[in-house]
Amino acid sequence: MNEIKYDIIVVAGQSNAEGNGLGDLRARYCFKNKIEILIDNNKLINNFDDNGVLQMKKPLLNVVPFQEIKNEKGEALGCFALSFASNYVKKGLLQEGRKVLIVNCAVGGTGFARYQWGETTCLQKRMFDMVNFALDLGTENRVVTFLWHQGEHDSFENSDLSLKTKKLYYYDKFKNLLCKFKERYGDNIPVVAGDFSYEWVNDGNYENCKAISNATKKVIKELGGAYVQTKDLQSNNQAINNGDKIHFSRKSLYILGKRYFNKFFRIVKK
Repeated sequence: MNEIKYDIIVVAGQSNAEGNGLGDLRARYCFKNKIEILIDNNKLINNFDDNGVLQMKKPLLNVVPFQEIKNEKGEALGCFALSFASNYVKKGLLQEGRKVLIVNCAVGGTGFARYQWGETTCLQKRMFDMVNFALDLGTENRVVTFLWHQGEHDSFENSDLSLKTKKLYYYDKFKNLLCKFKERYGDNIPVVAGDFSYEWVNDGNYENCKAISNATKKVIKELGGAYVQTKDLQSNNQAINNGDKIHFSRKSLYILGKRYFNKFFRIVKK
């Protein structure tokens, strides 16, 4: 039997990277037969103890065909990684005989502040375990990009820190994570990160979010990559009036995925 050859899209961060978009279902993802997803059957969402420490289990990994993400109510959720993958295929970047494999390592409610992301931490180790598993599935597998969306958690944690210190803390942690990733999987792998939901940013979170987004942009600029703007994208609350201001709506995540891809495409075509 011929082994499947994968172009691997690595996604990491917290809940907006997982995919939590609700609302309009009219737009559908494309190229289902060419996109697969690596999932961890040991669910980590909300798996925290009383001290806020994430309870980790060894990843229980398997590859599944393309599937839309659903929440506990069975509602289909938007996911910018699926939108990115669809655009990757549509643009003709997937060579004959290959498939896209999305490795989504994101976990909601996590960040650097509680030592969940960062060097020697549980989620960074889990991410490397998942990427290694994906690469070991075939000798011609390759990581084609690293997509990051995180910072909401770190914007309101470490409340005792000044904005300057908070920015430096995030800058150091995020830069170290990217450096370690590139050391392992290739210095030329394009990295794309994105901004927050602005309904949430403007709801009393502006200065803290600005510190995190500026740190993110500084790392991206120094290490090579691109940053996606989101000021015009609706939250779930703006789409369906459910009070959820922090998560992008389903339609917004379709757009966000396309924007991530367009930034990625400009990098690889230079």
